[in-house]
Amino acid sequence: KSCAKLKRYQQAYGRYRKIIAAYPETDVSSTANAELAYLYYGRKKYDDCLAVCGKLLNSPDNRVRGIRGNILLLKAMCLYMKDSGDSANEEFQSIINSVPDKEIMGKALFMLGLQYERDGKKDTLMTGYMSLADSEDLFPNKWKAWAYYLSANAYYDTGRISEAEKIFEYIAEKYPSAPAAKFAGNGLAACKI
Repeated sequence: KSCAKLKRYQQAYGRYRKIIAAYPETDVSSTANAELAYLYYGRKKYDDCLAVCGKLLNSPDNRVRGIRGNILLLKAMCLYMKDSGDSANEEFQSIINSVPDKEIMGKALFMLGLQYERDGKKDTLMTGYMSLADSEDLFPNKWKAWAYYLSANAYYDTGRISEAEKIFEYIAEKYPSAPAAKFAGNGLAACKI
């Protein structure tokens, strides 16, 4: 970690690899692999990160089970950053359907919405994505609020201002402390212009 903090990335990669080789199939190795994957992601080395994620996800090591959801999300984020639309969509959907951690599921919901937005899938944001976000108790409120915000933006961008306005108002009323509420307030102001 200290090499990475000092921005000696090549040295950090090498040290992580040495630790992984010296302590195979141990907590130390699993932790080093996970930290290496996050370091690759942070340095925008998405193919390297995907390779380490694949190694971790295919490992029979039970120690990986505790971080599986985070590794799946990291893999999906790499695909998103590489602009691999359909693959990223599938990974985010898979996380929502299979990972029991609500926070990770919420992050996947948000990123799925961003992927739909990037792909220009406004209709999907207004219909199927909205239905998914409506799944009660499936996602934490802060992530639901962001999902509603992305849907409201899709309505706004397609000229359906009254529908967007209703959703922005709903966010402000139902999730006033969520970070998305501030943006919903701005969206609401834009609807009134």
